[in-house]
Amino acid sequence: MMERSRRHRGLLTLVGWLGATVLATAVTLAAVSSIGSGIFGDAAGPLDQGEVEQALATLTPAETASPEPEPTTAAPGTGSTTGTPEASPPASVKPEVITSPGGNVLAQCVGGRVELVSWSPAQGYHVDSVDRRPSRTAEIEFEAEHRDVEIRVRCVDGVPEATVDVDD
Repeated sequence: MMERSRRHRGLLTLVGWLGATVLATAVTLAAVSSIGSGIFGDAAGPLDQGEVEQALATLTPAETASPEPEPTTAAPGTGSTTGTPEASPPASVKPEVITSPGGNVLAQCVGGRVELVSWSPAQGYHVDSVDRRPSRTAEIEFEAEHRDVEIRVRCVDGVPEATVDVDD
């Protein structure tokens, strides 16, 4: 009789353990599923090229223009006390997206000078160096373990034009 109750207790322990395992697995899968799609619905994913161009097309010129520079103050004894730098010509109609195997770059022309507005490395790449300031040419280099991608951008007729060099 004692042996039977011991087997009964062992069987109940095993069934309880299996039930707890199944319940824990179900709760974990529900939590992961909720995180994957967001707590309140589908999560926003990365934009493709068409979606980026569509979003850029909806920007107004005020949203794409560079911020106005702050007034400058001359050094003591130079005559002028305050002044506003020369206004730069308006930006190109819209920033251009430049794609490469190493990542994407958003560039715009301002008064004949190119400016890198933003960039996003491709998966597996990182930015090794960047010269984004408005100048005759702007450069960015994306680097991966065995590949470098260098992008040089300049303005041609007020539109960013890129040269992409891939070094394996």
